[in-house]
Amino acid sequence: MRVYQASEKKPKRANKKAPQEISAKKRTHTKKEYTQNRQVRDPRFDGLSGKFNYDLYRKSYKFIEEKQEEELKEMKEQMYQEENDQEKRAIQADMTRIMQQKLSRDRRDRQLERKREFMKKEKEAVSKGKKPFFLKKREIREAELKDRFESLRKRGKLNKYMEKKRKRNAKRDEANMPSIRERD
Repeated sequence: MRVYQASEKKPKRANKKAPQEISAKKRTHTKKEYTQNRQVRDPRFDGLSGKFNYDLYRKSYKFIEEKQEEELKEMKEQMYQEENDQEKRAIQADMTRIMQQKLSRDRRDRQLERKREFMKKEKEAVSKGKKPFFLKKREIREAELKDRFESLRKRGKLNKYMEKKRKRNAKRDEANMPSIRERD
C-alpha cells in the first residue's frame, strides 16, 4: 500500500474563521487510545453484591427509622417554639418529608404482608393438589384499593375521600372537554 506524504507546510484557510483544510492523502488515525479510568462500583446497585433482601434491609437499618421518629418529635417542639415564619415553613417541610417516608414504608410493608399471606395460602392449596395461581398486578392493585377503602370506612373518612375524588375527576373531565365554538 502506498502512502503519500503531504508537504510539511500548513494549508491555507479562506479566512480565519473557516476550518483548517487537511489533505486527504494523509492517513487518519484508525485506533483511538482510551485511558483506562478506574470504574467506581456502588454495591447498593450492583448485582455482584447479591439479591436485595427487603426484610434484612429493614432489620439492619431499623435505627434510622427510630432516629427519624426522635427527630420528628424534636421538630414538632421546635416548630411550636419558633417565631420566624420562614423557619416554621422549613421545619414543616422537613416534617412532611419524614412523615411521607414513613407512610411509604408502611404501605410497602402492608403490600409485602399481603403478598406473603397470599403465597402462604397458595402454597397450602398447591400441596392439596390445586393448580398454582399467580397474582397479576391488576389484582394486587384491586386488593390495595379494597384495603384503603376499608380503612377509610373504619375511620369514617370514606365519604369525604369519595367527594374529593369526584371533584378531582370532574375537574379533569371538564379540562379535557372540547370548548364550545362560537358561530360567526
